[in-house]
Amino acid sequence: MADSVRIEQVVMNLLSNAVKFTPAGGAIAVRVGREGHLARIDVTDTGQGIAPGFLPQVFDMFAQPGSVTTRAKGGLGIGLALVREIVAMHDGRVEAFSEGVGKGARFSVLLPLAAHCAGNAAAKDYVPGAALAGVRIMLVDDVEDAVVTCQALLEMQGAVVSSATSGRDALAFLADNDVDILVSDISMPGMDGYALLRAVRLLPRHAALPAVAVSGLARPADIAQAQAAGFDAHVGKPMSVERLTGIIRDLLSADHPRD
Repeated sequence: MADSVRIEQVVMNLLSNAVKFTPAGGAIAVRVGREGHLARIDVTDTGQGIAPGFLPQVFDMFAQPGSVTTRAKGGLGIGLALVREIVAMHDGRVEAFSEGVGKGARFSVLLPLAAHCAGNAAAKDYVPGAALAGVRIMLVDDVEDAVVTCQALLEMQGAVVSSATSGRDALAFLADNDVDILVSDISMPGMDGYALLRAVRLLPRHAALPAVAVSGLARPADIAQAQAAGFDAHVGKPMSVERLTGIIRDLLSADHPRD
């Protein structure tokens, strides 16, 4: 059987996404049906649509369309990254379709029916993943929606996540608390990621804290700059939770043992 709370979260995220990007006077429809051995949920809107070139990235964390005329406000891929992860937990898949900017969008969730899941691990009770079990992460990004979703995704991997939406708030937390790794956005107002890492490394308890830079700038020069500033790894936006999880696990391997 499916986790009803998680599936409700999927539908609510898709509806929230549709409402956010459909102007007054537009229409939003939800349809539930069956497609072979799959249950199908379609959430369709007549809103701003998605540029064809952006569709392959739509479910990545922090994904941002290149044009402000598309679904740029708030980031289209924020809630959708969580949708993809939950659907994958249920051995299903989620698809996005749009004929282009201004032509609306459809998001389809396909889940195996219970009769076809017998004995499948995906149909059993859902528990947090073990990939990051017990790993204490400090997550920092000035976009609150991004923090909320990224935190949820990492917690689904078993991590213990503390978060902040400013470098100064993160520094205040780290002054009194131990974590295993810092994951920080670079471009933040007030105290950016570089300044935050410099300040964190001055704290005796975090002088050697592994750190991952997250940035929308991912040219070789940007990666080199992050490494020169002391970050152990750089992840470009958009990104998948699988990639971030793999980097964190690598950094916390034998070369970076936890206390």
